[in-house]
Amino acid sequence: MPLKKKIYTDELPDLMNFIETNWKAGHIMAHDTEVMSFQHGNADGSYNFSMIERDGAVSGILGYIPVMHFDEKLEKFHNLWLAIWKNVGSPGDGLELFQTV
Repeated sequence: MPLKKKIYTDELPDLMNFIETNWKAGHIMAHDTEVMSFQHGNADGSYNFSMIERDGAVSGILGYIPVMHFDEKLEKFHNLWLAIWKNVGSPGDGLELFQTV
């Protein structure tokens, strides 16, 4: 799986492990699924994170939060906040993640 535009519950451990290992050890998003779900979770079980895997391991992630996530009246603006953006893979992977949101 080179690139996923959204991840789902079964991939959450891989995402959280990547955050712990490559972003910041002890980060709340690496340990608290309740906070992760509040900030990035969707009703369909997906999470607002794009993820790239290379050689069977996660090598890059980009989290985002649509502004309508907290207030549906803001949907018309189609804005989002970028969250955790980290790439440890190929140099172009970071841009590829950005182009998914």
